[in-house]
Amino acid sequence: MKIVTINFLLLCTLLPQTTMASPPHHSRVFLANQNIRAIESALEMFYLDHGRYPTSDEGLYALVEKPSSLSDAGIYPAGGYMKKMPDDPWRNPYQYRHPGLHNPNSFDVWSLGADGQPGGVGENGDCGNFGVRCYEKEESLLERFLKYCFA
Repeated sequence: MKIVTINFLLLCTLLPQTTMASPPHHSRVFLANQNIRAIESALEMFYLDHGRYPTSDEGLYALVEKPSSLSDAGIYPAGGYMKKMPDDPWRNPYQYRHPGLHNPNSFDVWSLGADGQPGGVGENGDCGNFGVRCYEKEESLLERFLKYCFA
């Protein structure tokens, strides 16, 4: 029993370096997914007030500042639908298209991923509101075990 306990303690103290690299990435992934959801909500509020989504030309900044093409000025909220448009966690602007390629009856909102380029796989892959969540590395059994060691 002493050997099992010693091995457990050694494992918990010697292997945390394997998980220390992943949390910043996981935080970025979580933030990207949350931002996309917040942008979707703001776009839906815009739709409820104006009966349409912003055009691709108006872009996401139509949620921050009233577009000149919007005729019903009285409905647009004084502070906009969002205070500011965030960049994705990799410091790139979120992408927007209406009508959406993936959502032809509404819009697509997405991040280009860590590399800021269209396409890619894993952390560099595009992700958005079209069924592809931002890349989340699946935790290994060892990573789950270490979470319990240091929780």
